[in-house]
Amino acid sequence: MKSCIILGPSKVQKIKKFGGIKNIDEYIREAAKFFAKHFDSILIIPDDGIFLRVAREYKRIDKNKKVIGYIPGKTKNDKAKKLDRYYKYCDEIRDIGGGWFNLNTELTRQSDYVFCLGFSAGVFIELCSIKYNQKYIGLNTKIFIDQRCISQKLPKEVEVDLKNLKYFKNFDDIEKLKSFI
Repeated sequence: MKSCIILGPSKVQKIKKFGGIKNIDEYIREAAKFFAKHFDSILIIPDDGIFLRVAREYKRIDKNKKVIGYIPGKTKNDKAKKLDRYYKYCDEIRDIGGGWFNLNTELTRQSDYVFCLGFSAGVFIELCSIKYNQKYIGLNTKIFIDQRCISQKLPKEVEVDLKNLKYFKNFDDIEKLKSFI
């Protein structure tokens, strides 16, 4: 079963404010259609954000596809409880345990494909975790960042640490990449 991880900001308006997305609903449909065509399941943190909206549309397109939500387990003051209301959009919930920091690192180990649909502080943690997954665990994670959703590329200092990093300007571009296959 081919799966991918979808990362992005919880505040969806960031991709409109800082990126070039004019119509968020149209973008969500385009993204979900691409993921439904190429992946049997998508992996997300079940929180309000671009990733959850894409996941909901992905399931609308094909009810046989799976959305798997990853959660941090019990956290100090149990702030993870806020995620409970989003579980209904997932076919399965997997408790990684170890809190938020562990979740960000562990999530990026769950698939060979990571799609970034916008930046946030949490997304940077997840992307930077991939360096260690690649270097010390030997994972061959492929990272795809949608340029339409960001204000600028990653700093060069970070790019050199991430193998298999590609930027794209539309989902059709990805299908043409040999690294995607």
